[in-house]
Amino acid sequence: MGAEVTAISRNDKKREIAEKLGADHYVSTDEEGFAEKYADSLDVIVNTGNSFSGNGVSDVASLMDAGGQFIFITGHPAGENIELSPFFMLLNNYSIGGSVIGSPSEIEQMLQFAADHDIKPWIETIDINEKNVKTAWERMEKGDVKFRFVLTGYDKYFKKD
Repeated sequence: MGAEVTAISRNDKKREIAEKLGADHYVSTDEEGFAEKYADSLDVIVNTGNSFSGNGVSDVASLMDAGGQFIFITGHPAGENIELSPFFMLLNNYSIGGSVIGSPSEIEQMLQFAADHDIKPWIETIDINEKNVKTAWERMEKGDVKFRFVLTGYDKYFKKD
C-alpha cells in the first residue's frame, strides 16, 4: 500500500520472518538504547502484541514523530495496566486509539487487497482433538506461537445429528 514498514519486537527471533513478510526495518526492544536510537522515526504504530515485557509503552511510543498515532488492535491481559503520562502525550502531540475490527467496508477492502496481491495468512493448523488443543494452549501460554493456530477437524468430533 506504499507504506514503509518497521517491525518492532522484543528480540531478534522474528527478524527473518519480518523481512520475509516485507518489513523494511526491524527494531528489537531488547537492544540497548533502542528508544533513543530510533526516536522520532515513525508516524504510526499499530500494536499487535499483548505485552511490553519490561519496556513501557512510552519507550515504544517515543519512536513516533510528533503528532504520531499509537493504535491498539489487541488487548493486554486482564489486570495489566499500561502506564502512560498525559504530559508525555501532550508534549509530543501523540494520539492513542484502538480497534478490534474494521467496518464491513474496511474488511471488504482488506480482503480485496489481499486477493489482488495474493496475500495469504501464515498459520499453523492443529487437529482439534483434546490432546492437540491442550498442547496448543500450553504453547500459547509459553509464547511459542509464531503466527496463529487454526483448529481443524471440527466436523470429525462435533457432528450434528
